[in-house]
Formats: sequence, C-alpha cells, structure tokens
Amino acid sequence: GDQWDFCTCVVKNDSINKAFQDEQSDSEFDRLSTRFDEIETHCKAFLVQSPNATPEERTKHEKKVKKCLKNAGI
Repeated sequence: GDQWDFCTCVVKNDSINKAFQDEQSDSEFDRLSTRFDEIETHCKAFLVQSPNATPEERTKHEKKVKKCLKNAGI
C-alpha cells in the first residue's frame, strides 16, 4: 500500500503505543490491533531500524522523531 511520510508514521505509532498501555476491552484491543497492522503496513520503510546504526545515526534519528512529535503537539 501507500507509504506515509516519516512524521505521520512517528505520530501514529506513538499514539497507538500509548493506547495499548491503557486498559481496554477485548473489542477495543481487537480494534487497536487492526489499527496497529494498518500503521505497520503504511510505515514499513520507517519502522525498521538498522542494527548496525552508529550512535551518531541513532542520535540523529531520535532528534528527528522528537521534532515530529513536538510539531504534532505531543
């Protein structure tokens, strides 16, 4: 499917992760799981982090993520 941009993926992934931390009914859990799969499908290019990333690359990535979340008001 269509791939979303980096910041969209960061914000949606952050949101779904927070939602999973809360207590929910079985039906809500199923709905969140379906949404998680949808996000994963649209963000495959961004959700895989190289295990060979250098500390500098990881720091750069973390700053980019924080900027996306800040711009989204999170």
